[in-house]
Amino acid sequence: MSDRAVSQEMGDFMRRIPFAQHLGIRIEALEKGMARLALEIRPEFTTSWGTAHGGSILALLDITLSMTARTLFDPPRSIMTIDLSTQFIG
Repeated sequence: MSDRAVSQEMGDFMRRIPFAQHLGIRIEALEKGMARLALEIRPEFTTSWGTAHGGSILALLDITLSMTARTLFDPPRSIMTIDLSTQFIG
């Protein structure tokens, strides 16, 4: 599958993820083995300190990793996160 075909299929796939749509996650770059997604940090995605909430960052990371993995299969297949954790250091 060409990078253009991968990008088209993944764009279609993103439109079918209500949570990603709700967050406003958008694809900036996508090719086999690589995905770069973006999220505008709106006020409702921030902490009481005005910084990005870890949950919003982790949601972006989870979807980005899933999209990257999907590009490695032709045709792309469903990917599920089994375990995801992170530690944020201030």
